[in-house]
Amino acid sequence: MRAAAVMLWALAATAGAATDDADPLHSAACREALDRLSTAEASAASAATPSGAALEPLRRRAAQACLADRPDAPVPQPGRLGQPPVAVPPIAVPPAPRAPRISTAPPPLPAPGLPEIPAMVTSCDATGCWANDGSRLQRSGNNLLGPRGICTTQGALLRCP
Repeated sequence: MRAAAVMLWALAATAGAATDDADPLHSAACREALDRLSTAEASAASAATPSGAALEPLRRRAAQACLADRPDAPVPQPGRLGQPPVAVPPIAVPPAPRAPRISTAPPPLPAPGLPEIPAMVTSCDATGCWANDGSRLQRSGNNLLGPRGICTTQGALLRCP
């Protein structure tokens, strides 16, 4: 801030003896305020604990006296005002596409059929026997051989694999 005060004072001093009352930078009030400010800054710099708070009113008076009527005068900054919070809409995430529904129903049951008629021996000869389904069973010792392997007999009933 000292540099700003020195700069204002230098601007006022360079204006020379011809003071124009229309320009506040060249006015006697501006020079007087700048002289007071520079004297106070010099004494604050030589003091062991400089106080910037004591210089602030002098700086404001110098700025007011030198720059008050200028079009580029500093605009006082307003204090912080409460502002409403920024409202950001939530991000809309489209729903995931649905996979086609796969039926997990059990397979249909087979249609009920006729009960299986047990195979029975209808007639026999020396080489084999005939069954009621029309198949021929070859004799091999005491056993009968069917189309899928050895059959067992229990009386007239046959069990073939």
